[in-house]
Amino acid sequence: LMYESGKILELAGDLDGAFNIFTRALQAATKQGDSANSDHVLALVLHKVALFLAEQGYYDEAMQHRTRLLSIREKQNNKLVAFSVSKIAEVKQLMGDLDGALEMLEEALKIEQSAIPS
Repeated sequence: LMYESGKILELAGDLDGAFNIFTRALQAATKQGDSANSDHVLALVLHKVALFLAEQGYYDEAMQHRTRLLSIREKQNNKLVAFSVSKIAEVKQLMGDLDGALEMLEEALKIEQSAIPS
């Protein structure tokens, strides 16, 4: 419910309010423990918080959230692993680490290609 409220605030243009809600949702999702549903909610919230942090120039914090999100996706054997890796590449690019960004994009491409049935 908090995640949905944050999305509504974001769409309404209240980015500070949305970030506040997403941060609270992240804290709540972290406390929920291990379950498929809590991991799903945690992944959604981590994505939003990382996005906001990167947009505000807090790249190290964004990278921490992106890395945590990737570990959840890998644990779930989720189709979104390549997407998560590409988002890490995006933060690396913003940080000025173009070689690291390229490396991550190549990794995302490999993951994506391995998911395509022969």
